Amino acid sequence: MDKIYCGSGKEITTQYGVITKVSFMEKDLDTLRNNLENGWVNISVMKKKDPQPGKPTHYCVIDQWKPDNAKGDQPQPSVNNDVDEPLPF
Repeated sequence: MDKIYCGSGKEITTQYGVITKVSFMEKDLDTLRNNLENGWVNISVMKKKDPQPGKPTHYCVIDQWKPDNAKGDQPQPSVNNDVDEPLPF
């Protein structure tokens, strides 16, 4: 699956600590709007491998992950059928 890019960010240091400022252009807002699912869109803010001084240090991509089953991404509980094995707690 190809990445869908939307926006950029830059880490800045303030008196309150490090803040990541994210910016979106109008075309980025269209990309976000076009990827709405049930009224939501999730993005991942990723750190650039080779940031350049004075340029954005981060980029944003649409999070395209979807659960495999209808119940969501909840893992199934494991069942210990071996009564000889002690509990870990």
